[in-house]
Amino acid sequence: MNRINQEIVELSSAPDLLAFSSERMLEFDAMNISTALHRLGRHGGHACRNSNVVASLPSAALATCTVFNARELSGTAWAMSAMLCRNWPLLASIACAAIATISEFVGQNLANSAWAFAHLEMRHIPLLDSIAAAAMHLQELVPQNCSGLAWAFSTMLYGHDPLFDAIAAASIANSSEFCPQHCSMTAWAFAKLLILNCPLLDSIAASSMRPLAESKQQELTNTAWAVAKCSFVHWPLFQAIA
Repeated sequence: MNRINQEIVELSSAPDLLAFSSERMLEFDAMNISTALHRLGRHGGHACRNSNVVASLPSAALATCTVFNARELSGTAWAMSAMLCRNWPLLASIACAAIATISEFVGQNLANSAWAFAHLEMRHIPLLDSIAAAAMHLQELVPQNCSGLAWAFSTMLYGHDPLFDAIAAASIANSSEFCPQHCSMTAWAFAKLLILNCPLLDSIAASSMRPLAESKQQELTNTAWAVAKCSFVHWPLFQAIA
C-alpha cells in the first residue's frame, strides 16, 4: 500500500475524506482514486454525491479504470452505488474492464459488482453473463456471495438458470452457515423470479428457524412470503412465525 493510500484509509469521516481528496487529488494514482471513492461511499453515502470532489473523482476514475484490478473495479462500482452516483460512462467502462478481467474476480468482487449495478438499475447483460460464468467456476460460493448474487440478478429480473442452480446447490451445502439475512435474501430472490427449488426452500425454511430469537421480524416475514409465493408449504416455519 502506498503512502497516499495509507493516509486515505486512515480517514474515517466524509468531511476529512473530501478535504484530503480535494487537496491531494492531483497526486492520486488508480489505487488512490478507487480507495477514496470506496471510503466516501462507506462513510458518506449518497450525502456526498453533490460535492465537487465526488464530481471530480469519477472523471479521474474513468481515465484510469482500464488499469484497475478486480478489487478496484468492484470497489469503485460499489462506491458509486452507495453514493447513488449514476455516472453511466464510468459504469460502462467498469463493466467492460470487469468483463476483460473477470477471471481475476473472487466471490466478493463478483457479488459486489452485481449488487452495485442492480442498485443503480443498470442492467448490463454482458457483465451479468460474465459474472454468472465466473461465479459458477468458483470452488465455493459462501453464503454472503450466494445471497448477494441472487438478490442482484433477481432485482434486475435476470433469471440465469445455471447460476441459480449453482447458488441453490451451494446454499444447501452451506445451510448451517446461513444467517437470517442470507436466508431472507436468497428466498426472496428465487421467489421474485418464480424459481421453484423445493430442496433449497426446505433448507432455507429450516435454517430460518434455527436462530429464531435472533431473526428480525421482517426477515422472517420475507422468507415466509417467498416460500408461500412459490406455493411451497412449510408448516413449521409458518407456525414458528405465528
